[in-house]
Amino acid sequence: MKILDLRLVDAPWLCGARISIGDIIVFNDLSMFMSLANFNDKSPEMAEHVNLMKWYKKMLKEKVVAEYDAKF
Repeated sequence: MKILDLRLVDAPWLCGARISIGDIIVFNDLSMFMSLANFNDKSPEMAEHVNLMKWYKKMLKEKVVAEYDAKF
């Protein structure tokens, strides 16, 4: 997570200036991990990754991503 957090220092998305399939795949994995570990964006384990949590919240604002996240 630290590497992902650092990647988001200089770019709004993991692969650059626009959302990509990479963002969707990583979001899915991160969301599943957080759910299984009973973490949220305010959990101490996650809150230390500030950029990653901003990105996570931004991903949840994407309608299609949020709909599928709620399903799974």
